[in-house]
Amino acid sequence: MVDAVKLLRKARSKSAAKPERSIASKAECSTQSTRQPADLPTLWLRTFPLDGEEELCIWEDPRGTLAGGNGATCWDSALAFATAVSSSGNDDNSLASTTDWRGLRVLELGSGCGLVAIALACRGANVVATERAIALPLLAKNVEANAALVERRGGTLSFAALDWTTPDADVLNRGYDAVVGADLCFAANAEGAAALAQVVGDVLGRGTPFGILAQEIRERDATPATFVADLRRRGVRTNEVAVVGASDVVYYELAPRPSLPHEALPAVLPFLPAEALAACSAVAREWVAPDALWKDRVTREFGCVVASGPWRRRYLDLRENQLLEEAGTYAGLC
Repeated sequence: MVDAVKLLRKARSKSAAKPERSIASKAECSTQSTRQPADLPTLWLRTFPLDGEEELCIWEDPRGTLAGGNGATCWDSALAFATAVSSSGNDDNSLASTTDWRGLRVLELGSGCGLVAIALACRGANVVATERAIALPLLAKNVEANAALVERRGGTLSFAALDWTTPDADVLNRGYDAVVGADLCFAANAEGAAALAQVVGDVLGRGTPFGILAQEIRERDATPATFVADLRRRGVRTNEVAVVGASDVVYYELAPRPSLPHEALPAVLPFLPAEALAACSAVAREWVAPDALWKDRVTREFGCVVASGPWRRRYLDLRENQLLEEAGTYAGLC
């Protein structure tokens, strides 16, 4: 199978990548190639076409000297994501391609060079791009380089530092409509995958309706699979979707945990498969535990305590339409 994204990337790297003389110089789409002193980091310009005749200008740092060795170039998953967002091909039914991004508040995790964030903003989204503090200079440069284009196309784009291990609540608590990212899980960053799963789960748990993570699948790298399993244990629904034109990239389309008040759990338990029922036996026992212990359990697992409410309709909808899926979710939570 021909990998269209990789071929496109190769072609662009030959025709569109141009070195920049200095990180401090103005971010412009230069067509001149200049020699770079050996003691300064070389930045290369990638142009990324949007619909029509306009294009993004993305500065890359192939040596990784500005961002600790990663997040300094546009990886395949970011190219695939930006391509889906920027074009509306009839053969792409992914959430990235079919979503109307206009006016949506979007949080991007691990923005790197900022390609996905800028592409979304050019679709009219209001994007907050986040990265480690060490990687912000390159991200800021690309935000500035494309600011006029983003404004002309009706979106907004800002950036902020975000460490997944000690996340800034002010950044996460802004009421997002979507959380996105590209190639966030890889072997060299395996230790950060658990922290990332916690951040994604928390954002979705705060009411964000959906998430999309584009991920390149590499041989002998189990980090993405471990990350997805961790998300499911946290109650996040995951759906893996193939990426059109990129055989080694997939989308993980995410949805928050079910909103089911805890009063429904005793009624749900008898209808779960045997293995899920066994996993949930602790919940059944805790139902008769002291009230404070039960509320603490629900708060930790479901994010809120619902003392009363119209749980019966939700339960019936669950039983009729989503029993098998939710059974797996509850097995993971319990």
